[in-house]
Amino acid sequence: MKSIDINKLTPMMQQYMKIKQQNMDKILFYRLGDFYEMFFDDAKIASKELELVLTGRECGLDEKAPMCGIPHHSANSYINRLVSKGYKVAIVEQVEDPSQAKGIVKRSVVKIISPGMQIDLDGKNADNNFLLSIYIDKNSTGISYIDISTGEFNTTEILNSTNIERDILDFISKVSPKEIVTNNKIELKGLNNHIEQNNIYLTLIDEKYNDIKIERNNIKRKIRRFNNSIFKDKYFSILSSSILLDYVYLFVENDLNHIDELKYIENNNFVKIDASTRQNLEIHKNLYDNTKTNTLLNVLDNANTPMGSRKINSWLEFPLLDKNKINERLECVDFLVQNTDLSSQISDILDEIYDLERILSKVSYQNANGRDLLNFRNSISKLPLFKDLLLNTNNKHFSKIGERFDALKDLHDLIEKSIREDVDQNITEGNLIKEGYNKELDDLRASSIIGNKKLIEYEKSERERTGIPKLKVSFNKNVGYFIELTSSYRDKAPDNYIRRQTLKNSERFITDELNEIADMILSSSNETMDLEYQLFNEIRETVAHNSTRIKESTDIIATIDALNSFARVALKNNYCRPIFNSENYISISKGRHPVVEQTMDENQFIANDTLIGRKNKTIQIITGPNMAGKSTYMRQVALIVLMSQIGSYVPADSCDISISDAIFTRIGASDNLAKGDSTFMVEMKEMSNIIKNATENSFVILDEVGRGTSTYDGYSIAKSIIEYISKNINCKTLFATHYHELTDLEDSMENVENLKVEIYEEKDNIVFLRKIVRGKTDRSYGIEVAKLSGLPDEILFRANVILSSLDKNILEENKQLSFASVNEDNENEIKRDLIIKELKSIDIDNLTPMDALQLINSFKNKAKDITDD
Repeated sequence: MKSIDINKLTPMMQQYMKIKQQNMDKILFYRLGDFYEMFFDDAKIASKELELVLTGRECGLDEKAPMCGIPHHSANSYINRLVSKGYKVAIVEQVEDPSQAKGIVKRSVVKIISPGMQIDLDGKNADNNFLLSIYIDKNSTGISYIDISTGEFNTTEILNSTNIERDILDFISKVSPKEIVTNNKIELKGLNNHIEQNNIYLTLIDEKYNDIKIERNNIKRKIRRFNNSIFKDKYFSILSSSILLDYVYLFVENDLNHIDELKYIENNNFVKIDASTRQNLEIHKNLYDNTKTNTLLNVLDNANTPMGSRKINSWLEFPLLDKNKINERLECVDFLVQNTDLSSQISDILDEIYDLERILSKVSYQNANGRDLLNFRNSISKLPLFKDLLLNTNNKHFSKIGERFDALKDLHDLIEKSIREDVDQNITEGNLIKEGYNKELDDLRASSIIGNKKLIEYEKSERERTGIPKLKVSFNKNVGYFIELTSSYRDKAPDNYIRRQTLKNSERFITDELNEIADMILSSSNETMDLEYQLFNEIRETVAHNSTRIKESTDIIATIDALNSFARVALKNNYCRPIFNSENYISISKGRHPVVEQTMDENQFIANDTLIGRKNKTIQIITGPNMAGKSTYMRQVALIVLMSQIGSYVPADSCDISISDAIFTRIGASDNLAKGDSTFMVEMKEMSNIIKNATENSFVILDEVGRGTSTYDGYSIAKSIIEYISKNINCKTLFATHYHELTDLEDSMENVENLKVEIYEEKDNIVFLRKIVRGKTDRSYGIEVAKLSGLPDEILFRANVILSSLDKNILEENKQLSFASVNEDNENEIKRDLIIKELKSIDIDNLTPMDALQLINSFKNKAKDITDD
């Protein structure tokens, strides 16, 4: 596109290219008539991504310009598809009246839609669509984020951080923004890698932000509910919020009434959960395909409205530390669990409510049509009944909520008496306003009716006067009103008929009288449409000006919906209400993993008890085979803690826990090659973060720490980590390991105890019982697990030989295990012992002839492998 000689282009294409040159990072939707057209490279991209036919248009060059287009009335779905794939779209519209234009009608960009700037999400996605801004200065940052489709606007600060990059990443992982805006290039390599790997769109605003007074006033002009006292000293939040608002208002001239409040998030009020823990516990997205399937959010989200779903997600992002606030939620859930009829009534009402937050957003952006307002009216028509339910519950929490709940009756009545039930989607062509709402409009319509009656009478009189039975008066947008005569009657046209248009089989005429009638109809019709559009905008503006009231009501709806979802999930899955102690222990009876149990048949999941922290037993070393359930057990305890602190019932028979100020995990092996980190380096960085940030009130799960390096190094690191946690932090820690020597720490450290996974062993086979009990194991059953996986017998036999040799301590002094140094005589002896062991274990009574032949052949091959003495 850069090689195009703009001077050779047609005037329209020159206009297009000048706009495109200022928006090279965007796909231009260039309005021509009823279509948005794309040209040149944009057309090639759009035709491929949207599966559109690629055509061409004369442009003044030797070759036609590649072109594709979409109808303007169905643009939203196409725009959303492009934006979801990471593209920015710029909408180019006419910005002057064509009748007043000299030459090409002036056009310019009126709107930019980027991944974080989507408004009309077609009601298909309940998830938040966050746009986030960052202002960084050395070791401090302000982070602000907004969902323009709901009006949610929050900010926070991180000051004097010892690891600013990790802290920013941890917060971004909570919010999961679709786009990040900043005024300076981000110099943090890890953050840039995260942005790239998670397909987050990055936008750089070339502006300087440093005058706190100017930026505070910038926010106050745009935010109706701005709390001066809260933001008095919030320098970084003010700057990041100002950056964000400037970007949001880039192409908006009117006030965005639904973005009416900036809330400050005090991070110390919430449980600290870092990015890797959020990922490892699969809270919002699973580890397989990065969707909500088989996640904690998916289990807990049984909300009836998108607003309720977003509320549940938000609670999972920010678990509470305040015991009173947690118990207030739990008391509400408990009341709904005990009153299932009320819960069902609430669900029935909420099922009838649309996504009011997103309708309000469209109203604020002046994108809402008549059907949106009818959906709004239909939704709020349920609110008086909803309010009555809350007031009559005999529960102090619900009654209090009911007292301050605004049912928005005046807005319902306004739309009820004004907007037609059969309203058109297009708001500029009339058919919007009900009869009786506005006298002037009713008079115009009456005038139009009189004109139409005159038209019918005129048509009838002309048929009689001319004697032409098929004479008819018709209308189209290009010609207006006309008399149409077929070819067989054209010669009978009276002298006062003025020829207007000749067609193949007919002739079209006008008359002075017809023109007078047409002027009466069209003028009143145009005035009617203009007045309807004006009245509709006034009604829409009234709704927009009540955004604060509406948002307060939608927040209550979302909260009740989320609490009711918790109650329904609790009843469905047999959860219990957690209670909280102040003695820093966790006691769970028959706890279950909330996600894993959903993938199994009823009563198939093996429940386990948990008791940690009592009598200062804060560190539990867990041993047992792979696949036996250690990781599932540890994750389930962490998830039960998390669920408790968002105010949810939990999967257990009983649950008595202390408040955890943080949840940390070190689970699994994962390289981060993009950052140049090996599996072991990732493991050590995560351990360093845990050690530096955990307190005695934190809950930590560590799974096979040290396995990413040599056996001796790994064991040494694992042991020293346990010792450090024991002496310096003493937080509740579950530590799963295959270093069985670590179990000896129980004897030397009073706050360490051993747990193991029970198995049933029969001959050379093992059965996982999935039960966690006191005690320790002295082997990992790796070969038995390998057998379950289907490895060939030859490999398993050889592995047994090597293992037996190693068990005889054939080691080189002060070195790692030397597999090359196994003595051949000892190895042959071990092979004979293994063959004899296998022979003794044969159950002859249950052996078929075919099985016997296969066994004989197997022993024959193994015997060949033994060297003769």
